[in-house]
Parts: sequence; C-alpha cells; structure tokens
Amino acid sequence: MQEPITARKQLLSLYKETIKNVEKDSSRPTFKDQGRQMSADNLAVYEQIKSIPFQKINEELEERGLTPFINKESHLLSAFERLLQHFGEVKDEGDSLKRPTKRNSQALLDWRSKLLLGGPRQGANIMVTLDSSRHRSIDELENLCQQGMTLARINGGRDEENILADWFSWGSQLSDSYSLRIGLDLPGDTLRIPSLQKKKGILKVPVRYNEYFIDGTLTPVTTQSIVEKQTVDQSTFTLYVKDISLSSFKKGDKLKFHDYRGRKRKLHVLTDPVGDNLQVRLYRNAYIENQTTLYYKKKMIGTISGIPSSPVTLSVTDGDKLRIRFDSSAPEDHMEEDGAFVINSPAAKFFENLQAEEPFLIDDGKISGVVQISTPEYVELLVQHPKDQRSPIEEQRSIVFPEQKNLSPSLSNPDRELLEKWGKQSDFILLSFVENAEQLQELKKELERLNLTHLGVMAKIESERAVENIDTILKEGLSFQKFGVMLGRGDLLAMVASDELPHMQRTVLKSAKAAHLPVIIATGLLQRTAKTGQAHQAELIDVEAAKEAEGVMLNKGNYTSKAVSLAKAILEK
Repeated sequence: MQEPITARKQLLSLYKETIKNVEKDSSRPTFKDQGRQMSADNLAVYEQIKSIPFQKINEELEERGLTPFINKESHLLSAFERLLQHFGEVKDEGDSLKRPTKRNSQALLDWRSKLLLGGPRQGANIMVTLDSSRHRSIDELENLCQQGMTLARINGGRDEENILADWFSWGSQLSDSYSLRIGLDLPGDTLRIPSLQKKKGILKVPVRYNEYFIDGTLTPVTTQSIVEKQTVDQSTFTLYVKDISLSSFKKGDKLKFHDYRGRKRKLHVLTDPVGDNLQVRLYRNAYIENQTTLYYKKKMIGTISGIPSSPVTLSVTDGDKLRIRFDSSAPEDHMEEDGAFVINSPAAKFFENLQAEEPFLIDDGKISGVVQISTPEYVELLVQHPKDQRSPIEEQRSIVFPEQKNLSPSLSNPDRELLEKWGKQSDFILLSFVENAEQLQELKKELERLNLTHLGVMAKIESERAVENIDTILKEGLSFQKFGVMLGRGDLLAMVASDELPHMQRTVLKSAKAAHLPVIIATGLLQRTAKTGQAHQAELIDVEAAKEAEGVMLNKGNYTSKAVSLAKAILEK
C-alpha cells in the first residue's frame, strides 16, 4: 500500500506554517516559568489550527493504522512531531516554542487544578452555592461536605453581612476536616434587579385543627436571631424578645399582647425559666410582627423581635409591562394606572444606548421580551415569556440586553468593597461576566493593591462574546498564580439558540485543555434532583459527560444534599 503522501505533505506544511505564525504573533505572552510558557505556546498553536478541518487527513491516517489527529489539544506540537517522525520527517525547525508532551500537559493541568480547587480528589470537584434560606448552620454545611461538596460558592452580592460572616467562619472550621475551599463570587458591574420595597414581616403562629394549644419558647434576641419562615409549620414555635429579663417570670404567669390584627392574646408560662429560655403556651392563633409589645400585670415589659421583612412580590407574564425608572427619589415600587409594574434603578448607564425591539433577559431567561420604550427618564420592557403562567421578579437577579456590549470592563465599587472585606477569608474568587483580558488585568491590580495575589481566580464565562474571546481570556489567566474558568450555561443559554450551547461548551473545554487550565461546568446539572429529589435520566448523562471538566456546580434546592451525593457517585465511577 502506498504511503499517504497527501496526509504527510499536509501535516508537514501545517506544522511549519503554524510555528512560523506563532513566532510572529506579537500578542503571544512570555513567561519566565517554563510550565506557563509551555501552556501559552500550546494555546497559541491551538489558536492557529482549531478551525482547520482534519477529516480527510484523519481518514488517511486511520487507513494506515495510525492514530487520527483528534483530542490532541493539550500537546499539539508533540503530536505533530510523532506523526511526522513516522513518515520519516526529521524535526529541525530551530524555533523557540515549548512543546508539552501528553504527560507534561496532564501534569500541568493536575497541578493547577490542585492549586485552585484543592485535592487530591478521587473524582471531580463539586461546588454548591450556599443559600441563606437553607444553609443556616454549620451542621447543614457539614452535611453537604459529608455528601461530597468540596467547593462552597458564596454570592457576595446577594446575602447580608451577618450571613456571609457565618459562612466564612463555618467554612474555615470545616476546611481542615473536609478540605473545603470557599469561593467569593463578585457580581461585577452588571445590571441587576434592585432591592425591592419590603413588606412587614408577619409570623403566623397557628393552633392546629383538633388541637387546643401550641407550645413555644421565648428566648433573648441576638444579632443572628431570625425567624426563617413566615408560617410556623411544626408543632412548636420560637419567639425572640428584647428588653426583657426572662428569669423574673415563673410558672403560671401570663404575658399579654395584641397581635397584628389587634386581637388580644396571652402567652401562658409553663415552667420556671430554664437558662435564658422560657417555655410558653398559646391557646389561640396569633399573627405576630416585629415590635409587638408584651405586657405583664398591665405594665409594658419588652417587645418581640427577629421577624424579617420580605420583598414585595412582583410576578409577570406574557403581555405585562415592566417600567424601570432612573430617579432614586421616585416613589417606591408600585403598579401604575396603565398596569405597568414599576421599579427604580440608579443604573441609568446600562440603558443609554437601548433601542426599541432589542431583546432583554431577566434571571437567565426565565423572563424575557423586548424593549418597548427607551427615554432618558425610564425604560419600558414588554414581557413575552413566560406564557400561560406568572414568573416572580426577584431582587438581585440579572437583567441582560444581549445586543449591548459590556459597558464597563473594570471592577465595580461593590466588588472592591467585597474583596477588601472578605478577600482574606476566601480561597478563591469568581468574577462575573468576564468578556476580555482587560477585566482580568483590572482585577489583578486590585489584588496587588490589597496584597491578595495568592487568591485563586475563576473567570465566569457567561456570554457569547466571552466564548469568542476565550483564548485571550485564558492567555491572561496564565499570568495568575491560580486560575480557571467557570462555564455559566444558564446565562449562555439565555443569550444563544439552544443548539449552539453544546458547541460553545466544547469550545471552552477544548481551549482550556490547550491552556492546561481547569474548568467548572455550572447550571442545569441535577437541577430536577436538587429541586424535587427525583433524578431525570438526561441529568445523569449530563453529569457523566461533565467528567471532561475538572468540576461541576450544582443548582440550589430543597434536595441539594441528595444531588451532591448523586453527583459524587457518578463522578467517582
């Protein structure tokens, strides 16, 4: 059989032309560290050849019983040279490019994954976003660690400071036993639903049907006391009180109050005080709010505290209008006479170039539609999705206009404040909506200013523009001590057609493989499991496919612990 001359000539020509182009590339970074230079050169080679079709070459190679030129992203020049040596071609280019072997490239990726994500791991790393409505104690975090969580993501832009302080403290306590790493997510200078008007917190304490009373506990309020649910659904209740010395009461005493509806109610003391707590009994339903006054023998003795306010609920459907005003002194969120929902935002710069009929997306596309009116005072959005049902608008959810460019490549002021306050307690940070190298350069300057260059950095790839610029982002990432990327599939899917998402995921994974940098795949993994406790077959296959990455991030839900355990079982097989 004749030697495949076509394949040999094409490979040799491509090999020489690629080296020539890479050496002429003025944007090719240079590093003193040999490992980083290997990765930078290999990524530059991949940039040159990734769009070249190898189908015919691979067919000829397979006919000769040779390994086709597939999945060689991590060690391209070495792979070229092995094939050329088979054809009798001697490598003598005299170039300056570093050539990682397959073993070199795997060692570099393993080392960088360990630096950023921790390890060694038997399977992939599993990240969970901590949720203030569910993860309220160190025991709950420890349970997630026991199920397989290795990375905890703290969303710095959404949760209150006392909650963040708890999470960082608990994470530090668990880090040695479980090798847990804590990541601080910087929300970036992106447009988000502002804090909505709050409605008064009301706690319903019900006496159940066929029962005559409900028992509860009075306890002194602390800075961390909070009633987690607005309805008591267990057989007991807890009320936090302030300005009261509970030790002065005894069995048989009665504490009186008027509830939110003005109804007279009594708390009957069941026992003498136990420590700081007082056991009480309520014989009739009560709706209790903050600052409810307690009386004993007709004297005011203190108030009930710790019941949180909650945002006013706005929910929209197809045909609704959402009007965003830019005047911070305007009236609070409300509905106007024409039926439009109104919220106020100080972020007018995000709306300056909007045109009618441009699309918008809220909360990863859960709500979408088009711009209807754009004026200097307000923007009016017409909701087109969802249809036949209503979807809530939640504060701090992102608003994206896909046709608009990133308006601010630098860190936002809230990002800088979060870094300064919580950076020293973090293991790594996640930077949202990274689309270019300039954003990473700005972050690097801030880390140097704060003496936090030891922190790992994870660039979140969440837009079509970010995927287009992935090679540039990865080049800049190689200059950090610890660096990786997170593929935010939810935001991507909201901006591109569904059939484009798999291609974009492959694009990011292949480029990161060429740069020997770790990837976390986020959004949608075991989503149904986390929310309902029931796994869908497609979800299981999705997790299996995610083994190509170095880690996964799971969705939040009531069954997150079960989802973590299931992901661990799949990833370790």
